[in-house]
Amino acid sequence: MNASETADTPTPRVTVNGEEEHLPEEGASVATLLRALDVDPEQSGLAVAVDDHVVRQQDWGATALSGGERIELIAAQQGG
Repeated sequence: MNASETADTPTPRVTVNGEEEHLPEEGASVATLLRALDVDPEQSGLAVAVDDHVVRQQDWGATALSGGERIELIAAQQGG
């Protein structure tokens, strides 16, 4: 059982980069989900798309997820 899921009430699920994940709580924001995935929402070079729509970093805290969304996380990396 996922740590964010209780025996009585499973939380809604989303797909993150092709992998199914449970939301930390119903109505969790993009920022809350990132923290639950051990991703620092303040890191630079990170982009988030929800159902093929890019969400601006300043909107991550206010963008609620209800379950069923497809989320893509893209992190820029240095090197070549």
